[in-house]
Amino acid sequence: GTAFGVAIASSLDIELTLTSVGSHDWGLMVGVPAAFLAVAGFAIRLGMPPYTVVGAAALGAVAWLLYITLIDVRQLADASAATFVAAIMVGIAGRLIAQRTRTPVALWIVPAILLLLPGLQLVTAMLARTNTARIDGLLAAATTAFLLGTGVASGDIIVSTARRLRERVVTPAVGAVTGGVD
Repeated sequence: GTAFGVAIASSLDIELTLTSVGSHDWGLMVGVPAAFLAVAGFAIRLGMPPYTVVGAAALGAVAWLLYITLIDVRQLADASAATFVAAIMVGIAGRLIAQRTRTPVALWIVPAILLLLPGLQLVTAMLARTNTARIDGLLAAATTAFLLGTGVASGDIIVSTARRLRERVVTPAVGAVTGGVD
């Protein structure tokens, strides 16, 4: 939709730009509740079952808290690495919650990644003044999307692997060791 709107504006010789005048750091006390409300609203808009909305919103808020902590508060990672780490956390937590509640993992993961999606990167790239800047911006957005998908899948794989290891190795080993103990 955005690309279509930009194309129409361009054909009508209308120049669209994004302008950011100053900035204000609202901090975690505003950012995390805002993240919770945004994800909850998205979950409701997706038509998710009511019992999943609060959990998915909490997962999204925690992912946002982790992301912001890594890039702004602790300055431990750039945006790409922070996205990847937050996505892994969403994948792990989403799978664990889904297993516990016996629900599809998508109910938890899809809304929770809302704030990590590269929407602003895409719009900024489409409105760039040069083709080189557009391509660079679109590649950065594609990289973010790839890291997001890879991170969520990696988190899910970590949980599945740990569960399989527990069932096939740890439980039999513990059973063998404690087999003769009363």
